[in-house]
Amino acid sequence: MFLRMCIAALSCHIALTVQAADLVVNAGDIIPFCYEADGRQSGIAVDILQEVGKGTGIDFSFRFLPWKRAQLETMASKNQGVIPLSRTPEREKQYQWIAPLFEYQFILVTRAGTPAPKTIDEAKHMAVGVLRGNPMEALLPQLGFTRVIPGNTEEIVAKQLKTRVIDAWVVADLVVMNNYKRAGGDPSELVLGPRIGDPMAVYLGGSPEFSENDKRLISAEVARLRQNGGITRILARYKPGL
Repeated sequence: MFLRMCIAALSCHIALTVQAADLVVNAGDIIPFCYEADGRQSGIAVDILQEVGKGTGIDFSFRFLPWKRAQLETMASKNQGVIPLSRTPEREKQYQWIAPLFEYQFILVTRAGTPAPKTIDEAKHMAVGVLRGNPMEALLPQLGFTRVIPGNTEEIVAKQLKTRVIDAWVVADLVVMNNYKRAGGDPSELVLGPRIGDPMAVYLGGSPEFSENDKRLISAEVARLRQNGGITRILARYKPGL
């Protein structure tokens, strides 16, 4: 009897250990999507995945890196995640697309005192800043923009707009206000201009050999959170600062 109880207890321990696997997620420091502040890891994508962890037993470990490096390290690894990743044709075969987390829209932003373009065509010859490694870095030249200036973080690009090193900033709508404040700017002086492209989803991406079992677990739990309003509640927590 005692032996059977020990075996049963050991079996339960093994099952829980397998279920509660650690998963390293490489993250760009892109407030409010995912960021570190005062030693605390936060952001819309981080909060969603922490809720996913509660439902799946997966222990997500977030590692903050420069955005381009976060992408490259995920592609080169065997079983890691990456946030906040947008799905584009160029990236399609480079990652596993585990689950869409939430949507955003790219817009063109200028400062008061700079001629504000009403259309994309009016902006094509302006000096335009963009985050290095995000989809707009490649797309803007294809759209006819002639002076695209990438920066390593959104905060750096925001500072360039504040100091008028650049004329305009192409950025996700959810990212604008927090990063401009972070750069020491006053968001009231920003002029939000035309949209660029269609709305895009932020995904949890994975390494090319990402675990199919983990992918199924995470995808199902994200779908459940979307259905029960969990993702909407997380987004609402960040809206006052957007």
